[in-house]
Amino acid sequence: GSLLSAQGSAAENGPNLTGRWVGTWDQPAAGKQRRDHRGSLRVRLRPVGPGQYRGVFAGRFAVVIPYIYRADVYQYGHTITSTRRLGPLGNYSMNLRANGNSLRGGWSAMGYRGNIQLQRR
Repeated sequence: GSLLSAQGSAAENGPNLTGRWVGTWDQPAAGKQRRDHRGSLRVRLRPVGPGQYRGVFAGRFAVVIPYIYRADVYQYGHTITSTRRLGPLGNYSMNLRANGNSLRGGWSAMGYRGNIQLQRR
């Protein structure tokens, strides 16, 4: 009903996010972590409903450790959010802002925080 209509209206005011995005993630040094961590990040977004996408995320941690996961991505105007349960490790959350052909924002997981920068490919 009205919740879907509100989500649809909010998403319609923002850009179409469908397609491939490439960029990086990073985690600045903090606490016991003495150096920055960073890696590549690729995202493919496919629409599944008003203001909702299915995302496939692929990248590298510590340069050599690959990862890939799927997550639902929600759009509210120019704001993009996603949360995924990591089992006993807690939750991963992402909050990005769309501006033209770029997505920028942050992530948090297991008490760590960092940045994400993506460009439309």
